[in-house]
Amino acid sequence: AHHNIQADVAVTAEDALQLLEQQDYNAAVIDLALPGMNGFDLIRRIRQHQRYANLPCIAYTAYHSSKVRYEAKESGFDAYLEKPLDRKLLITTLKELID
Repeated sequence: AHHNIQADVAVTAEDALQLLEQQDYNAAVIDLALPGMNGFDLIRRIRQHQRYANLPCIAYTAYHSSKVRYEAKESGFDAYLEKPLDRKLLITTLKELID
């Protein structure tokens, strides 16, 4: 099945915040190990911002553990995915969060 998903890529958390300021998104997939400000810092900034406090956000990490999963949920992520990324799971997760 073809899914019409458009994505913008931000290399840093600062770039991501800039993109969020510039346009509206349906969801964000955030790598927890971003350079500089990490994914946990970024989700806190997102949740504090009135305009996108409710943006569905998916944590994405290669450093998987139940502790990291718990911390991601506690920090405000709506879902949690592990690397390597399972595309079907990503699409299913996005649909669940957006619909």
